Amino acid sequence: MSEMLADCSIMDRWILSRLSDTTTKINNGFQGYDFPIITSAIHKFWVQNLCDVYLESIKLSLRADDHRAVVSRNVLLTCVDAGLRLISPFMPYLSEEIFQRLPQRPEREEPSICVAPYPTAEEFPMFDGSLEERVALSLDIVNRIRSIQKEFGIPELSGHIVCNNDDLRGVLSQLCPTMTTLSRCRKLQVTNQEPDRCLATTVASNCALFVEMEDIDVSRILERLQAKLAKTNSSLKKIEAQRSIDSYGEKVPQNIREKHDQQVEVLQADSARLSTAVAMLKTAR
Repeated sequence: MSEMLADCSIMDRWILSRLSDTTTKINNGFQGYDFPIITSAIHKFWVQNLCDVYLESIKLSLRADDHRAVVSRNVLLTCVDAGLRLISPFMPYLSEEIFQRLPQRPEREEPSICVAPYPTAEEFPMFDGSLEERVALSLDIVNRIRSIQKEFGIPELSGHIVCNNDDLRGVLSQLCPTMTTLSRCRKLQVTNQEPDRCLATTVASNCALFVEMEDIDVSRILERLQAKLAKTNSSLKKIEAQRSIDSYGEKVPQNIREKHDQQVEVLQADSARLSTAVAMLKTAR
């Protein structure tokens, strides 16, 4: 494992760190009979960490025929093998079926997942909290970019990540290709200089995202968002008016009141999100 880590990229080390943390949480969950913690940790690792992030980030490199691709394939195999063993008590037949189709590994001789050892923290001692914090920030940036693309109707955009911390800027520069891939940006670069004519949004105390305005038809998008905001606020006022009636608590059934509460929560969140987007566009005009 130490030899593998020496050649790993940042994302390789990140997914191995996530595997280590997941393994620890699951074993602690078994000791405490806390099955919700176990199933939640398994789901998060397989869906959110391995498939949504890691696999998407290495898709292009996996097709290459170089050392970098070999390392990523070995890391992926390690994660799938351990992930199947982690999930085997809950999905024995499916995990066995996939386990039998994994490439043979010299260090693993078990004929079945039923007799394979269950993963432990000692088997995967690669947890790196500092690295996970840095990658978490990069994923926050990806989510911001995706949100802007969806909100403003931009399929691809060009952006700049402005960071004043030298160490953090170095890490984000290394992660820039990954962020570009995950966000499907046309172009993304890390710098310490604020660019001109860009739409700015704060990501962290020392990090901001700037989207180039040439990708945005500000007037058209602003008009559309203002219309959506007006419609959202109108719906919110109607429900609030119903809830303000004196006999509301007595005459309206509880299930309807609960439904109104949920609608208000969603509408308030939508209104806040749209108001922020409108304010950003007005500032950028």
